[in-house]
Amino acid sequence: MKKAKSNNEQSEKLVSSILFFANVWTTLFAPALIGVGVSYYYGLKEDEPLSIIFWVALVIVSIIHLAVAYIQHINNRKYTLYSEAVSIETEVEKLRHELATYKHGYKEFSYLCSNQMTTIFCLANYIDSAVGELNHFEAMGQSLSKDQFDALLKGKLEAIIRLISIEKEALFSYSSDSLYNIALYNYDFNSKKLKVLVRDCDNRLQKRNREWSPGHGHVGLAFLHKRIKICPDITLSNELMNYSDSDTDNSRYRSFFSIPILRCDDDGKAENGKLPFGVLVLTSAKAEQFREDRDLQFLSTIVKFLAIYLAAAEAFKTHNLNDVGEKDEQEQ
Repeated sequence: MKKAKSNNEQSEKLVSSILFFANVWTTLFAPALIGVGVSYYYGLKEDEPLSIIFWVALVIVSIIHLAVAYIQHINNRKYTLYSEAVSIETEVEKLRHELATYKHGYKEFSYLCSNQMTTIFCLANYIDSAVGELNHFEAMGQSLSKDQFDALLKGKLEAIIRLISIEKEALFSYSSDSLYNIALYNYDFNSKKLKVLVRDCDNRLQKRNREWSPGHGHVGLAFLHKRIKICPDITLSNELMNYSDSDTDNSRYRSFFSIPILRCDDDGKAENGKLPFGVLVLTSAKAEQFREDRDLQFLSTIVKFLAIYLAAAEAFKTHNLNDVGEKDEQEQ
């Protein structure tokens, strides 16, 4: 760019000198020579011919005048390379800034995808191992007591939730002031309410483990309608504000993402008579913590894994309880 500027300055000096001569010629020399020629012509005697010097001078003056006129014409139409170079440099700087922005966005996107893929991979392997363990128990004819089964189920689900919470900052942009909360609600057929089965949350949050009836709160609504409920700011929702106990709730659970855990054979229609296993809920004290374009597909995949394991656990529980009942009858 410096060389272009230097070349442009030299060209400008040359053009300036030529234009100076052209202006002097058209404003001073040309009128003077024309005046001399006219005086000479009218000063000749009646039969006196024009001298050869006059004709030579006329030709020279005409050539010079045409050249000067052409130079001025070219100067008026000239294309400045330096100005174009400056324009190109401006465009390059703008493009460089855009590329830097896209590069930063690409890094963030790559980092997010990497963490999502890693979490899904680890979760897939863990679910595979957990289902395999249940199949092994059943194949070996090993029955578990209700307490043993509940402890096994809770331990596996806690590990699954922990896999999500470990990378919560990278996956959901959680920060210290977000007061993260990840909970798995299970539907209890006896009380007909959704109860907290597993919860992993910020230690500054008080674990009250509230129960929700189907259709009440974002947990109950997601369960009843079998639809994902995303709320960027509960303080702006008149419908959900009615289910908040206090202003403290609104400040600590300001945004949320609730996704029902549908059974593997459930088509998602609310009226088909099949109840979901429960609801996976993520909340934050910050507004607009969750984004549909970033979180929907990932959490839907997580919920599918949960549905697979819960279906396997439900089948094992059914067979296991039958075995226990038969053993009790034989002992009697």
